[in-house]
Amino acid sequence: MCEGFRRCQILCVTKLGKKDSPKSLSKRDLKTLKLELRQFAAERDWDQFHSPKNLSMALIGEAAEIVEHFQWLNEAKSRRLNAVKRREIAEELGDTLIYLVRLADKLDIDLLEATFEKLQQNRQKYPAKLVKGKAHKYTYYQK
Repeated sequence: MCEGFRRCQILCVTKLGKKDSPKSLSKRDLKTLKLELRQFAAERDWDQFHSPKNLSMALIGEAAEIVEHFQWLNEAKSRRLNAVKRREIAEELGDTLIYLVRLADKLDIDLLEATFEKLQQNRQKYPAKLVKGKAHKYTYYQK
């Protein structure tokens, strides 16, 4: 994706105001976030750019930026990140969630419902007694 187009698409999360604490923000739900993101895009006339295709492309781009932080780290180092690196990753996770929520909104998909449904499917595919401590794909257990 061209950089100018990408910059135009980025939904920046505003810095916390004095009255907002991280604790109060964490109590917000996905519906509130979805509505705030709709407003954010509308105020900037960006909704015209937020097609499912564009949002999915932006989502994968942001997910790749998360991966960049871990590229070339071994398992142990990937678990021991300094505060600066954790903050950088938090920003990328925020970008990713923004695009994920916008995409679900555009497709009229309830993310929490879809996630709980997927979790139930995964419980059936990966029964704890059968897969505990193993990392095979579910098809391995169907043999």
